Amino acid sequence: MSFLSLIIRHLSKTVACLIVALLLTSCSASTSQSKTNSIERNIPKNCESTKMLDAFLPDVKNPRVIPTKWQPAPGTDLELALNNGGIACTYGVAEAGIGTTVYWTKNQSNIFDERVKIWQAKGFNKFDIPNVEEKAAYVSLNSSEVAEIHSASVNLLIDDMWIQINCSWAYAESDFLPLIDKAIASTISL
Repeated sequence: MSFLSLIIRHLSKTVACLIVALLLTSCSASTSQSKTNSIERNIPKNCESTKMLDAFLPDVKNPRVIPTKWQPAPGTDLELALNNGGIACTYGVAEAGIGTTVYWTKNQSNIFDERVKIWQAKGFNKFDIPNVEEKAAYVSLNSSEVAEIHSASVNLLIDDMWIQINCSWAYAESDFLPLIDKAIASTISL
C-alpha cells in the first residue's frame, strides 16, 4: 500500500467515526430541560418597579406614574384584579389626558376565562398578538362607556398572568404592542 492510500483509509475511518458519534449524540435524550416554557411570572411589586414608562411614544414628554387611590365598582375587572392580589397602575401625563392603566394579577380560579363572555358582550374581539405566545387575548378599540372619552383595552393571558391594558391613545391593535411588551416584561423578575 502506498502512503497516500493509507492516509485516505485512516481519514475515511475517522470521518465515519465522527459521523456515527454525531448521529448518536443528536438522537440521545436531552438531560437538560427547556427553560422557555418555565418562565415564572410575578405581579410587579409596585407601580414604580415596572417597565411601563419605557413604552410611551417618543413625543410624550415626561410620562410618570400617576398615584391613584382605587375604589373599584363591584363586579368590575379592577375589583377582580385587586381582590385577587393584583395591582393596578396608571402611567402618563394627567394634565394632557394621555395615559394607560395596567392591571396585573394571577389567573387564580380561571378568572380570565370567566370574564371572556363579558368582554365579548362589550365588543371585545379575539386578538393574536404578534411575537407573543399568549394563551388568549381580547381587544376593544373603543371600550369607553362615555362617548366623549376614547379608551381602548386589551386583556391577555400569558402563562398564569392576566394583564389588562387600558389606553387613551390606541386606535389600532398595533398601538398596543409596545405596551404589551413592557407589561409582559414587567412580570419577569431577574
